[in-house]
Amino acid sequence: MRVTTAVAAATTGIGLWLAAMGVVVEAADPVYMPLTYKPRTSARPAPAGGQWSTMAVGADGTQRPLPHILDLQIDLDAAGFLQGASVGIVTLQSLNPHLWAYFAPVLFLGDQIVDVLIDTGSAGLGVPIETPTNWTDKDFQKIDPFKAAAERIPCSDPRCRGSCDNPSGSHFCGPHGGSCARIDGEDVCTFAWLYGDGSSAAGVLLSAPVELGGRQANSTFGGIIRASDNFFEAPRGGGIMGLSFGGYSLCDSEFSCFPPLLDDIVRQCHLDDKFTVCAHGDDAVLILGGGDSRLYEGNVTYAPLQPPFGFYWVDVKDVQMAGETLVERSSPSFLSRLRQATTGRLSSASMTALVDTGNSAMYLPEQIFDNFKEQLQKILSPLPFPTLFDRQRSIFNGYAMYIAPELLAQMPPLVVMLDGGVNITIPSDQYTQEFRVPEVDVPLRALKIVRGGRFVLGQTALNHAYVEIDRSSKTIGFARSRPGCRPEGK
Repeated sequence: MRVTTAVAAATTGIGLWLAAMGVVVEAADPVYMPLTYKPRTSARPAPAGGQWSTMAVGADGTQRPLPHILDLQIDLDAAGFLQGASVGIVTLQSLNPHLWAYFAPVLFLGDQIVDVLIDTGSAGLGVPIETPTNWTDKDFQKIDPFKAAAERIPCSDPRCRGSCDNPSGSHFCGPHGGSCARIDGEDVCTFAWLYGDGSSAAGVLLSAPVELGGRQANSTFGGIIRASDNFFEAPRGGGIMGLSFGGYSLCDSEFSCFPPLLDDIVRQCHLDDKFTVCAHGDDAVLILGGGDSRLYEGNVTYAPLQPPFGFYWVDVKDVQMAGETLVERSSPSFLSRLRQATTGRLSSASMTALVDTGNSAMYLPEQIFDNFKEQLQKILSPLPFPTLFDRQRSIFNGYAMYIAPELLAQMPPLVVMLDGGVNITIPSDQYTQEFRVPEVDVPLRALKIVRGGRFVLGQTALNHAYVEIDRSSKTIGFARSRPGCRPEGK
């Protein structure tokens, strides 16, 4: 007997009744959701020291001052521009996880829709419910909690969980470990999130019916009241939806934690505990409850996910360019730094990388990045072009450059080799990003690989990939996506 429904309350009630009667409830058909690609359409100068760029993140996660912005009144002809040289033009404003990523519409009661960033690198659903005082000039979406029938979660509620052990004047610890505050005469559960790019958001925990892909579930989410300026920078959006492992697997932080919306959709709507993100440039699809063999080329190759099972970690066996490894396993100091930079699980045969759909770039541990730069320089140096490396200001220290098409074609792909025989091939036009700036009438390119602590497979590695994550079997599959993430011939 098969039972499916889109209404959470009805689904839950029927499912419990059938279970009591000994009837097996089969998993519902997968849910397909087209995603919206929201890139920043052009680069613009950034104030020195104020934002991230490709070389502005230290191994400890701290921000470094950016290089000074180049004088835009550069003599392009004298600099060799017309001969195919790569000419530094402008510092990137940001390589921020909230840029160049994919968004899905989440629906609330009252015909309210918020586009949320699809992020396997975080857990909770968060949407604005008020306008933060520093967001008065932002174009963003928010919901009215009253129209959404959203209820604040009391501090005493068992759902107000966490590892709160450092109360302050702004919050106190609840009986179940969550962070609480007194608001409008009530003790309510609160949250405060800090993301990998340094952005942050805080507010109150709410419970309401939430619809995703035509499936509705009663779910807990974060109602954002305060946020940093850089929390959301893509044109016209509203929030973030974490797709990490389920349950309370990420309750090791100080503030309150709760299961992701995906948990509630899977449980209340009887979906298989798996999902797929298929991306191909501007086109992408999120599939809840399964995958689709029509959306990729060749075969899916699977790698086991690695503990801790909070986020999606995979073992990296090697990183290569032009057939040569960029990993120096023989160096004790290098291995020591990699242990600190990943999850502490590193052996001499592997590194651990985070699969993060919400990150617009790709992070390489420092020495691998340095070897990548050295190898690229060695490959390109015999070519009859001025190289990318003869100036202080280049794509390797945070600048967008003009790269002649002939030179781009000579830059070899980067290959990341994972456990299970997975090879992710990243061509040069994918690990660099094209930009347009008003001051220059030719396209510029910037490096979308960050030299920094963690090993992170972000959109640089994933935006032409079919990625299938099975949370029940703890495996992750990769394949090359078909153009448009559509079946062949469509």
